[in-house]
Amino acid sequence: MSNPATSLWKHRAWIAGAGLLIFSGFLTAEHAPHDVGEAAEDITPELMAQATRDAGPAASTGAWLIDFVEPDDDEGGSEESISALVASARDGLDVYFEPAGFYSEGEHLYRLAGPGADVLAADLANDALVEGVEAELIYSLPEGAMSALDGPEPQPPEATKGPRFDPDDPLFHLQWHMEQIHAPQAWAKARGKGAIVAVIDTGVAWKDGKGVKQLPDLAGTEFASGESFIKGLPEGLDDHAHGSHVAGTIAQTTDNGVGVTGVAFESTIMPLKVLSKDGRGSVAGIANAIRYAADNGANVINMSLGGPLPSKVLAKAIAYAHGKGVTTVCAAGNEKRSRVGYPAANKSPLRCLPWTTNAT
Repeated sequence: MSNPATSLWKHRAWIAGAGLLIFSGFLTAEHAPHDVGEAAEDITPELMAQATRDAGPAASTGAWLIDFVEPDDDEGGSEESISALVASARDGLDVYFEPAGFYSEGEHLYRLAGPGADVLAADLANDALVEGVEAELIYSLPEGAMSALDGPEPQPPEATKGPRFDPDDPLFHLQWHMEQIHAPQAWAKARGKGAIVAVIDTGVAWKDGKGVKQLPDLAGTEFASGESFIKGLPEGLDDHAHGSHVAGTIAQTTDNGVGVTGVAFESTIMPLKVLSKDGRGSVAGIANAIRYAADNGANVINMSLGGPLPSKVLAKAIAYAHGKGVTTVCAAGNEKRSRVGYPAANKSPLRCLPWTTNAT
């Protein structure tokens, strides 16, 4: 039987992000008839190999991801048998075989690279201890990211009547979209208190660090400790700016007489860096960050990133988070194309709610 106090807390956290999620639901319905996508079970090595060849060398790192079975989940094998297979796979071949990031070893996700990697990957695909083999894809920021100010500005809707909260941020009157989503009316009831939103992106300028300064309008925002899943700045710090922009959209310090407002400005941001300063990163790092967020109390995961090819490793990570009650929201539509990319195009139940905006 569930703990009533825990259940209440979870529902409060969900309610705090309801505005974002409802909006995402409308977008999901909008795209559903046209964007069928792939389910995890449909993402076969053959499909991945052909898709990666079609996309060209820039679509992957050139390495392979080897996803072993999970003995603790009754998928077969044992820790000893997996360790023995990893050790024997290195013998006589010019390859390196290592956990795909610091958060991967417990999930038995390994990265395989080197001159002999292609041959070994093909052999491992038929091993009973291996659940999946796929190219290590590269995902990136949407094309034209942070270009919301380009072109004519839409006309703001008329303010809706009823109880509302109007913050004193000097640029709030320019945020026409806040009226569009009825944020002032929502703020009169809730402002995201208690919800933890993991921003899986280029990082966030959430504190001072080597080569980075905290953004002034994030000074009053609540943060969970950050983490990096890619080489570069540590602790989820940002060397690009996109992730900081996304974090500000979600929870910019509000009613402080500075700058603009955030949508759920009393929520807590968990900064997780998976993209480098050029806005690119591997699906292994992204999958690690998703599992980390789910294991460390996130209620919502935001990923304003993606790519044209599906990844079973990433789909499984989203399913893992979903199983822990975490809602994932992904970029969709930023490229102004009719087809939604991945992971937003994942089929249910591994679906990542598409979040369409040129401001991601």
